[in-house]
Amino acid sequence: MSDHDETIESLRVRANGLFKDGDYAQAISIYTEAIELDNKHAGVATLLSNRSAAHLKAGDAEKALLDVQQCTKLRPNWEKGHFRQGAALEELGELEQALMAYEMCLSYDQNKKEIIGKVRQLKQKIKLHKEAARDAEANRPRQSTKGAFKVHGPTTMQDGSADPSAWARGLTPAKQAEWFVDCYRMR
Repeated sequence: MSDHDETIESLRVRANGLFKDGDYAQAISIYTEAIELDNKHAGVATLLSNRSAAHLKAGDAEKALLDVQQCTKLRPNWEKGHFRQGAALEELGELEQALMAYEMCLSYDQNKKEIIGKVRQLKQKIKLHKEAARDAEANRPRQSTKGAFKVHGPTTMQDGSADPSAWARGLTPAKQAEWFVDCYRMR
């Protein structure tokens, strides 16, 4: 192992320790330093994944997502990258995309109970959100149009047919002209 690799490895180990101790800001800083040293090395995907987890724990899901997206580009078949992507998307409220990321993770490791549980849990959460949205729409107060248009005078012509101008009665001549112009424009 070269001195360069040893430096990166010692930074990674140090950042992992800070992460475990809950010092996410410092862990992010050390991971960043290691990534800058290792930007062309295969291990950068692991560093990005770890920094993503630190961002997520620090409450910055957007930065976590950016890191894990780079990670999954570098290592597209790594289930841990997809799992962390799902976690970041879930935190951002992108439940459908999070489910797809977790299912991608599951496609690489079908036996991992944590992933199976997460997929099940997220499907239930999505179902509840859809039901809540449907209920909110059904219970939304509707504006009544009853009495919104008041027609003054007869609404039929002398021959019994409907009076096409009945809707305009009660409007000022200026409003009638405005409505007629608007109607003409709609043609």
